[in-house]
Amino acid sequence: PPAPLSMTPPRKATASTSTSTKDKALAQGLRDLGLTEYEIRVFLAILRHPLSRVPEIAKHSGVPQPKVYATVKRLIARGLCESHLGPVNTYSAIPPEVGFAPLVEELGKKHVGAQDVVQRLEKEHGASADSLAAREGRIKLFQGRQASSRNFHELLSRVEREVLLIAKIPFVVSDDDALLAAALERGASVRILLGIPDDFDLEAEPLLDRQLALGCESRRTAQVPMRLGIFDRRVALMPIKDAQAGEDVLMMLEVRNEGLAQGLANVFEMLWELATPIE
Repeated sequence: PPAPLSMTPPRKATASTSTSTKDKALAQGLRDLGLTEYEIRVFLAILRHPLSRVPEIAKHSGVPQPKVYATVKRLIARGLCESHLGPVNTYSAIPPEVGFAPLVEELGKKHVGAQDVVQRLEKEHGASADSLAAREGRIKLFQGRQASSRNFHELLSRVEREVLLIAKIPFVVSDDDALLAAALERGASVRILLGIPDDFDLEAEPLLDRQLALGCESRRTAQVPMRLGIFDRRVALMPIKDAQAGEDVLMMLEVRNEGLAQGLANVFEMLWELATPIE
């Protein structure tokens, strides 16, 4: 005879089912933003577990460890994650509202729900990213012009007393007028040492006029050792692979160490004294 029908009422959805549903919605939004399946899984694992090593990322994401390396590299190039150098490299996510801004802007109205996804990520996970960003004594690596420019803008937006910059042609960042003006309004001084060949026509570069008009001090010299940014003599930003015209191979190193920043500031002061003021 057929078995009697079970009278057991259906079970309620468990917490894991609810979390899975939320993750599916997030994953779809991240697909709309242009991320691949591996990038989505690795990004969410890093976002939820800051300062993870590659084996830990593989465990949390379910992505095979050999694939994690390439996926993390793509996320760094997109400006969504950052590496922390040490005996064993660890990785953390850029605050979503900052990291995804260029993607959201690029997509525009094409994906209406994209902004909602970023806001959800920021609301649910932004606090841990903020506390991570406040830690000192760290070394971070930024790859590509977009990620490097974003990090430069972030440091410039938080400076309080002094900005020392060594720049050269081709200029890597050219859209920082508003941030420089804001730093000057806060009472910070901004000095820029430019490595420019003697035969270069200054009038051919409008960036210099804009910086002078803002109130920055600028001097020129024929050669500089490298690009360099020093913020409040606490944070140093320098390249480990410089940019060439038309290329996107720039790799910048951020070091939060007052001793190193002060030493580099002393080098800046020696070069500054030998340079020619730009009027």
